[in-house]
Amino acid sequence: MGANATNAGPNATNAGPNVTNVEAIATNVEPNATNMEANATIVEANATNVGAKKEKKQQKKDRFSEKMIIFAK
Repeated sequence: MGANATNAGPNATNAGPNVTNVEAIATNVEPNATNMEANATIVEANATNVGAKKEKKQQKKDRFSEKMIIFAK
């Protein structure tokens, strides 16, 4: 038991900084998760904009096609 008791002191000393490091890492993870959510929102908004632009472009093509059909008649 003597050797185990001798090791317990340094191990207990190391535990404090390790707990502090784990807390610091957890603190960093939280903002990163927030940033990831914000980025996901931005990606979603960009996808919506791209979809809207494609829809607008398609409508323009459709109108042009309709004009050509009317003109051809």
